Amino acid sequence: MLFRSEKKQLLEEAHRAGDVDQLRTHAHQLKGAGGGYGFQGLSEIAAELEDACKANDVDDVGESLDKLLGYLGRICV
Repeated sequence: MLFRSEKKQLLEEAHRAGDVDQLRTHAHQLKGAGGGYGFQGLSEIAAELEDACKANDVDDVGESLDKLLGYLGRICV
């Protein structure tokens, strides 16, 4: 998995570009990685973002992305 700062950058770039499919892909990857590494909260927030992307709900995408970026910023490894 990419370092969290790199993943945060990719998420932000996809959001700025309006690339919901790329956001969904990154969220899906983080959902699986979070579970695999014991970060259940990461998996749950990433799942929210993935679902918002699937529904193409702009407001929910923004809110979920903010939550996910905040969570990634708090992970210490």
